[in-house]
Amino acid sequence: MKNLSAPQQTKRALPAIVVTAALMLAVTACSPSGNASTSNPSGDAAAANTGVPALEVNQAAVDLLPESVKASKVLRVAIPTNEPPTQFYREGTQEMTGTNPDVARLIGEALGVKVDIQVANFDSIIPGLAANRYDMTVSSMTPTEKRMEVLDFVDYMQISIEEQTIQAMKNLGEVLGAHGLDFSHVVKATVHLHHPGRDFDGFNAIYEKYVVAPYPARTTVGSFLGDFRVEIDIVAVIP
Repeated sequence: MKNLSAPQQTKRALPAIVVTAALMLAVTACSPSGNASTSNPSGDAAAANTGVPALEVNQAAVDLLPESVKASKVLRVAIPTNEPPTQFYREGTQEMTGTNPDVARLIGEALGVKVDIQVANFDSIIPGLAANRYDMTVSSMTPTEKRMEVLDFVDYMQISIEEQTIQAMKNLGEVLGAHGLDFSHVVKATVHLHHPGRDFDGFNAIYEKYVVAPYPARTTVGSFLGDFRVEIDIVAVIP
């Protein structure tokens, strides 16, 4: 996630930008016993050139499908909006690819159904499942106690703090680059870690590979990040 603020002033009276990057804590799929912006039915995933292999249909799993899915032979899957590398549009298209869409298409292959990927705002996914707009979601969603009251979760991927920090730093680098800047222009960084005692060393090892001298002032704090594990705020000065 990236956010670019309006220009601000530093003590040197130079314009600055403030950037925030964060990466989701875990990648999970959820399926309940019960506002898409884009719909992309994948059909036979292998035949649709999505890059996922054809799988043998698992009849035992098919027998457990809700009657509505058995009748329509379509699985409506909510996928959050564009967020590489877990989900993003193929260049020049409105076709979703990435880890989460591919997992959804593999599930469709195993169930012998078409997969209708519906791109949705993250906050609308659970209400959409409750309203029967979607059959399931494959998304970066932490299985909190409150969510587990209404959803069934299946964990299928764990991402280390090192991998998450790399992605967060890449996100920051992209925003800086869009303004003709790099990490040498960063003067201040605030790092939020969901588990500082456990994750600091892994985070710091990656962070030090990106920042350059003269090193920015940095504050590292423990924060409750909900669905995030690391969040980094930076202030960069525009020459």
